Amino acid sequence: MKLVGLAVIASSLATVAFAYEDQWQPSSKTLSAYVAEGYALSQPVVLHLSPFDRVQYRYYLIKGQAIAQCTEDVTTRKAIVVDKVLACADLATPFQK
Repeated sequence: MKLVGLAVIASSLATVAFAYEDQWQPSSKTLSAYVAEGYALSQPVVLHLSPFDRVQYRYYLIKGQAIAQCTEDVTTRKAIVVDKVLACADLATPFQK
């Protein structure tokens, strides 16, 4: 019985996650391009995806009604950066429940 409940919860969370991701459309712009266009840059939200390996920095940028998000994933091994990925996206539609 508990397994069925967990499956339903996991299924519901996946649906919510996909709906959220559809709000953000990938952009070819860089973080510096948004700033150069006059977007105001927020303080980064720092997410530790694993204790020592991955850290994600999420930046939100606002200009009038336009909102963008840039995410920088940094992977380290023994304090040496081995991978860094930066991706940006534009908010396409307002959040709806």
